[in-house]
Amino acid sequence: MAAVGAVAAVGAVVLVGINHTGPSSGDTGQHGEAGQGITIAQDAACSRIIGVGHVVSLRGAGAPHRAILTFAMRDWIKPSHGSNQISLNIVDPRPTDTRSWKAGTRMLLVVRRRDDLDVGSYRGADQIMRYRKEYERAVADASPPRCPSSWEANQGAAG
Repeated sequence: MAAVGAVAAVGAVVLVGINHTGPSSGDTGQHGEAGQGITIAQDAACSRIIGVGHVVSLRGAGAPHRAILTFAMRDWIKPSHGSNQISLNIVDPRPTDTRSWKAGTRMLLVVRRRDDLDVGSYRGADQIMRYRKEYERAVADASPPRCPSSWEANQGAAG
């Protein structure tokens, strides 16, 4: 019985690396210092916006490697509420993310406090449901982990 509990505990720790190409295994590609991934709970702690909605538009921001994402937020996770539509200056995902960023694309969006990190996006009903539950649990945790120091401050981010 103890072995089953240990396996369940290990299974509950999902490492993420956050990349907008859509994690299928929980590893999302973005890594902190020394290439270490972070957990979804740490990612939630490092994020300023998490929610489900759809892309309204994605256009260049007038600065290299930046884009303006206009997003219709249907369900806020972090913070718990906000505007129905938001515009964000983000790292342009189009050079490395081959998936659609066209108007109407539904996703779970994770916007980190550091504006030099890619946004996380989870797509498809299964991924949205799975990761939404994990982020909701992390945000609701009474004693969440801290954001790793390597993810705290911008290191040369653009505007």
